[in-house]
Amino acid sequence: MTPYHGPAPLDGSRAFTAWNLDVPVLLGVALVAALYIYGVRRLADRGTSWPVHRTVVFLVAGLGSIVIATMSALGVYDRVLFWPNAVQNIVLLSVSPVLLGLGRPLELAGRCLPARPSWVARIGRVATFPMVTSLLGVVVLFTLYFTPYYAESLRHPAVHQLLRLELLVAGALFFWPMLDDDALPSWCTHPIRVLIAGIDGLVDAIPGIVVMTGHSVIAAGYYRSVARDWGPSLAWDQTIGGGLMLTIAEAVGLPFLIAIVAAWARADDRAAVELDRRLDLQRMRHDATLDDESATDRPWWEVDPGPLGDRIQPKGRRTS
Repeated sequence: MTPYHGPAPLDGSRAFTAWNLDVPVLLGVALVAALYIYGVRRLADRGTSWPVHRTVVFLVAGLGSIVIATMSALGVYDRVLFWPNAVQNIVLLSVSPVLLGLGRPLELAGRCLPARPSWVARIGRVATFPMVTSLLGVVVLFTLYFTPYYAESLRHPAVHQLLRLELLVAGALFFWPMLDDDALPSWCTHPIRVLIAGIDGLVDAIPGIVVMTGHSVIAAGYYRSVARDWGPSLAWDQTIGGGLMLTIAEAVGLPFLIAIVAAWARADDRAAVELDRRLDLQRMRHDATLDDESATDRPWWEVDPGPLGDRIQPKGRRTS
């Protein structure tokens, strides 16, 4: 039997101190951060400010979660144990896209880039259709864990990086339009978004439950070849991973719903302000019309300024 040659056993201290440098991920994160900062600078050059909190959430929380998922202990042990890999995957699929989406990258891109051709807009509407993207994440996870794809991602670093990108894109296609006021069709109002988010939370629980309660070990051949002589058994490792997938997927649902409800409240406030403005404008036009009609009906000596108009005032209209 081949002896174990992986990282040191994972204990409480190494869970926080074990880190590795993943160059492809680091370059990708740096590129995305540079593009976001460039967009913010372009708006600033036009005299338009971009909320600081969105920039902080996108760069620190969003991109930071990708770094933690891939370079912390989760990245160090993602090819040794099942559960760190499972946590990494669910973070990249659900947590990171939500945090990045709170930075409103679609809105920033729309305000910086030139108008898109109509065919690009049509493709975008199809690619971000809520019912499709909601199921996409579940399909990705089932394809990953119940086909040879997972074992291949463990054996080949290039496939592993491709999987990470696939998870991020699948999550972004669902979460980013849901958090953007103008990215979805007009029928997808905020109440409908809340309903879709609730259904998505229920559907996202399925892969974790199936993995946690499965009787066969996923990628058993690969994990036996690792020859790990410490930590949980293969079956218990998979149960832990499935439970963490379920817990994280459901935990993401609450802040996601809160974000949608908050956007709903802001949209209602803007609608109320716009309605008040229109009513005020209509009232002003109505008052102006009444003044014009009143002036037209009055005799000339009351309308035309001059000594006669000042002196001849009907009873009840004399000015002091």
